[in-house]
Amino acid sequence: RRMEGVCVAAAQRDADGSNRRYHRQAIMRWLMEALRHAGREQEIAAILVREAEITHCYVELVDHLLAAKQDESAAEWARKGYERTVETLPGIAWSLEERLRDLAARKKNWPLVAAFRAMEFFHQPDVERYAALQKATASLGLWDTIRPLLLGWLETGARPDELPAAKTPRRGRRKASLSAQATPKAPWPLPPTGLLVPGEEGRYRFFPDTATLIAIAIEERRNDEVLRWYNHG
Repeated sequence: RRMEGVCVAAAQRDADGSNRRYHRQAIMRWLMEALRHAGREQEIAAILVREAEITHCYVELVDHLLAAKQDESAAEWARKGYERTVETLPGIAWSLEERLRDLAARKKNWPLVAAFRAMEFFHQPDVERYAALQKATASLGLWDTIRPLLLGWLETGARPDELPAAKTPRRGRRKASLSAQATPKAPWPLPPTGLLVPGEEGRYRFFPDTATLIAIAIEERRNDEVLRWYNHG
């Protein structure tokens, strides 16, 4: 009973914190709207920067900086916001990742765009993200190299774009890049995104990922592989 009371109290504190953050966000948005109507939009960025750590308004801050054509500041805040929310508020983190991908596309950095697409596939593999990565790498002439690496990951769980042992001290997260002093089993042809990859501990994921392998095989009309993975499951 004592432990149950502690858990209830902790949940209440979390709920209270979320409620306070929600109300603060509402006040912040009213203030921003008032500044726009008053012709004082130049003051909005400072408010968003001040509130980012408190209300996690990183997406609003990045969008505001992008609209103001402050791309470098927008990229800096997108990366900072991603790192600070990827484990606790993943919806915000992956929205920021999308902004970084769009920035790379705006600069016509197609290898980096493809790297972000690969990161999205590894985070949540499905046919749509597989197709998006194929499209991103086709013009680079890299799809024939990357495709077997993706399928190999779905079979074994060994990420081709990073070394499994390369962990950071902070809660088991890893850099989405290869160690300069280690040699991976197979070369990964895309550049590092520089973003931290969430730790795999506790994630509901099993390998081989037969559901995704079957879906991809169906899409590619590889009927023998469909039967193979269906029988495996």
